Amino acid sequence: MRKQRSALRNHLEFSLYRGARLITRSFDPSTIAACGATLGRTFIRINQRRRDIMKSNLQLAFPEKSDHDRWRNVRLAAGSQ
Repeated sequence: MRKQRSALRNHLEFSLYRGARLITRSFDPSTIAACGATLGRTFIRINQRRRDIMKSNLQLAFPEKSDHDRWRNVRLAAGSQ
């Protein structure tokens, strides 16, 4: 069962989103895409829990693929534009 998120956490996350949206408003789309790809790759590397969930889901979805191929797809998806 999922843990209940606090109202404070929701407010902080929304404030971060609004701040990032305000900052990136003046960026061109290719810069935003590059920043998103970098954030995605960084998130995959540092968040062990989510990485384990992705690996498990991909193993269930693609049992015929090797671990190397599944992980390559994760890296490509995390850095995609």
